[in-house]
Parts: sequence; C-alpha cells; structure tokens
Amino acid sequence: MLEDHWDADARMGSMGISTRLAKAKVPRLKTGQEFVRGFKPPNYLIDLILQQGYLYTLTGKTGHFKTGWAVLVACCIAAGVKLGERECRQGTVCFFAGENADDVRARLIATVDFLGLDIENLPIHFFDEIFDIKENAEHIAREVERIGGAACIIVDSFAAFFRGDDENSNTEAGRYTRELRGLCDLQGKPTVLALAHPTKNATRENLLPRGGGAVVAEVDGNLRLWSDDFQTTELHWCGKLRGPDFEPESYQIKPYTCDALTNENGSYPTVVAVPMTQDEIEQVAKQVLSNEDALLDMMFNWPNGSIRTWCESLGWVGRTGTPLISKAQRALDKLRQEGFVVKKRGKWKLTKTGHKEAQDVIERGAA
Repeated sequence: MLEDHWDADARMGSMGISTRLAKAKVPRLKTGQEFVRGFKPPNYLIDLILQQGYLYTLTGKTGHFKTGWAVLVACCIAAGVKLGERECRQGTVCFFAGENADDVRARLIATVDFLGLDIENLPIHFFDEIFDIKENAEHIAREVERIGGAACIIVDSFAAFFRGDDENSNTEAGRYTRELRGLCDLQGKPTVLALAHPTKNATRENLLPRGGGAVVAEVDGNLRLWSDDFQTTELHWCGKLRGPDFEPESYQIKPYTCDALTNENGSYPTVVAVPMTQDEIEQVAKQVLSNEDALLDMMFNWPNGSIRTWCESLGWVGRTGTPLISKAQRALDKLRQEGFVVKKRGKWKLTKTGHKEAQDVIERGAA
C-alpha cells in the first residue's frame, strides 16, 4: 500500500539499528548481468527536462511565474503538443491547486484559449482544496485509478500541502518530500512536480526550495524560474538534476484575456507563459539595456528628481497618464545589483561608478 511506502521511515526510525538489521532481508551479491537485467531507462515526459516517474521541485520567488509555467506544462502534456521546441509525451495530468485555485482557473482558461485547445476533451483533473496527502493516500490512489492513471501530478504548492510545523526544518521537509515521492508510485508512474518557494535571500545562482539539503537530497531535480523584469522568466535548474544538462529557456509573461474571462466590468485580464525564440530573447535584452541607459542618463542630468518625475520625463506612463513606477523600479533594482545606483534615506542616487557609466551612456548616445 502507498501508506506503507510513506510510513517506512517512521517505522524504521523507531527501531534500534540491530533490530532493523535483524529484520532486514539478507542481501545477495549479484553479478553485473543480474544487476542490470530488466532495467528500462525512463522515458522523458518533456524532452530533456522531466523524466517519467521522477520527483521534481520547481522553485521560484513570488511573481516569477511558477503557476503560469506549470499550467502551460499541464496543457502541453495533456494535449501532447510541444512545449516550445520540446516534445511532450501525451498523458493525463492531475493538478493539486492548493495555493490559489481561482488564479489557476483563470490561467487555465487563458492558456487553453491561447493554445487553441478544447478544455472539454483535455485530460486534466484538479483537486481544488488543501488536504493532508499522507492521510488521504488511499483516496488519492483510487481517484487516480478512476481516471485511468496519470502521467504527471503537479502540486501547487509544496508549502500549501505541507502539514508539518516548520517548512524550514530539514527533518520535517525531508519526511514530507518522501510523501510526495510516494505519488510517483501511483498508477501510470507519474512525474511529480511540486512548486516551491525558495530559501531566504535566494538568488538566481542558489535558488533552492525551503527545507534545504533535505529536500534537494530527496528529489530527482530542482528546476528554477527567475525573472529580472516580471515580463519574462527563465527556466533552468539549480542544485540537482538527474540526467543531462539543458540550456536555459525563456518565457514571455504575456497579458491575456478572452471571451471566457469577463466580469461585470468587462474583460478580466490574466497572464500566460509563452516560449520565446532566441531573436525575441535578444530583443528583450536590448530593450532592458535601453531602459537602464535612459534612466542613468535621466539620473545624471536630473539628480534631484523622483522616480515619478523621471518616469514622466521618459514617457514611461500608462494609457491614463499614470507613471509606470514598477518599470523604473525594475531598472533601478538591476542597476543596484551592478553597483551603479544606491538608495539612501528613501532617495535613489548614482554611485561613483554609476556617474562614470552614465557619462559613457551619454557619450555613446551623442556619437
């Protein structure tokens, strides 16, 4: 039974080492031929990213588009269509929508419409409430059997379904991750992808899930999403990946609405994840650099200005004339990381290095 698999650690931990050894099956030394007999390499669910029957975390900060990417993946697997240029093995998807079910609903409606799919014939099934995965093991197994098995289970999120006292506890997080591993034993041997929040002060280079080493040790891979501008997000892996490396991939976070997303005020906007081509990635990078250069120029020539006045002077305003403060804030955060600006007493200023960079920008513009 699935509970037996999940309870193994608890039972073993209650025994002394000698008792465990006494109860253990006597091992037999096998030849190399015996050892490899019957082995079948796992298939990829998504080419070179997700392997069938493996457990992964997808780690990203709030706003870096974990749920949007997971919904896109669910739709591509269920429909058997490509994720960008990557082949997806078609199969049934189970989605545990525990963090914000209404947000998942909106993004699913938008993504299905964007991809031109028929939701009535799409094999995606949802749990839309939070529950204890271990206590409901038999029920989950019966439900998965009822729909003919699953190719993929998406858990949104790791934290939402965590029933321990401290998500940062290595012991509790490790035990819970093994419970998630048990989902891989369900009918269909599904790939399990759990969306996770990162450890405190995580950066692009060390974007690991809370629970630290205990979680990373238990999973087969930790994928990560990182966004510098909240307009695009980059998929890669961090800390662990069983299997070959793959190149980072970028996705546009695209505002989207459709006829099925309307309320009493009209269209209800949401966002969808859209795979980007290399040309599109380069164009976005050029635009980001251009925005940073424009802000450096503005801060050099108007050092006593505010974010609001800089936006207005640069024409960074919305349709109603409201300054796009968030656009300037993203550029400032990037410039701060590079040491060009600093915030003191609530005021953004150029550093010494920033002054020199701004002068170089102005000279390049005049050339």
